[in-house]
Amino acid sequence: MHDLTKGFTYRRLGVAFAVAAAFSLAACNGDDDNAAPTPTAPSNVTLTGTAATGKAFVGKIEAINNKGTKSTPVTVNADGTYSITVPEGAPYLLHAIDPSGDPLKDLYSYAAAVAKTNVTPLTTQAVLDANDNKPLATLAANWATAALADAKVLASAKKVTANLSEIFAAQGLSNVNKINPFSYSFTAGSHTGLDGVLDQVKISYNCSASVCSYDVKNGETTFGWKATIDTSGIVFDLKDVNNGGNPVPTGSYTLDIVTTVSGIATPKITIKNIPKPANKSEFCSASDTQDAYKNIPNFSLLSCEFSGNTGRITAQVTSPIVINYSIDYTYH
Repeated sequence: MHDLTKGFTYRRLGVAFAVAAAFSLAACNGDDDNAAPTPTAPSNVTLTGTAATGKAFVGKIEAINNKGTKSTPVTVNADGTYSITVPEGAPYLLHAIDPSGDPLKDLYSYAAAVAKTNVTPLTTQAVLDANDNKPLATLAANWATAALADAKVLASAKKVTANLSEIFAAQGLSNVNKINPFSYSFTAGSHTGLDGVLDQVKISYNCSASVCSYDVKNGETTFGWKATIDTSGIVFDLKDVNNGGNPVPTGSYTLDIVTTVSGIATPKITIKNIPKPANKSEFCSASDTQDAYKNIPNFSLLSCEFSGNTGRITAQVTSPIVINYSIDYTYH
């Protein structure tokens, strides 16, 4: 049960602590109503992952945050891995630039959160579909005003998985209905697993100023790609990228999270399709809990309780002032 517990602990605590931290900061800033606001520089984040086409991508890669700010392009490593620093602001568009200068050979991807993210022909296809088959170079140039949302990209990613499910299985991949092309872990050039799929499936594009068409081949054979396909059996979430790039267990429960800071309750956060812990030990998961909050300064976990479908964590931030808060979880 450890992997199951780890999956929901990070998601559960990560969201709640972020909310609590924001409220704590608001409380501290509210001590002096007459104080002039202090401008703060945006924080930088690091995006990592693998860029490949069956072999490691040769070229540079850049990231664009939700304000349209681009990172400095970096060269993809010989093994296909990359690491990019960009000002914080999800979602991020990732753009791998082919050295030939042909924009139709560029790759794209979408990072809904800061975590390992693949950049491959499969992620490019998902982003193109989510962008209604409009040129992705134009999308990159206008990312700050793009209408792409997590839900739309998720639906397109599921189309990719549904279309390739038989090829995934033929390459020896298991639980193919949980394979998220944006986050599934693989090694470029290994010719196995997802990399084996990338060796086999080739996608080429032809774009006008307003629309792109594409041709998909499975080896040397034209593949009957279905732009409209049943994805009801495909179960993953874009935020699964927070679990080290591998699919995490999904569940049938909806979780409501309410954080109360100094008597003030935050708006309810709802997370769907997650597992419910079986008992207090599973809910509290001491080691995972410590991992989830260890980066919050001056933080103390006071208690953790769970019974039936509800759990509560009480905590305290001790500096610059003491702030008590509780986090309530309801599974239904």
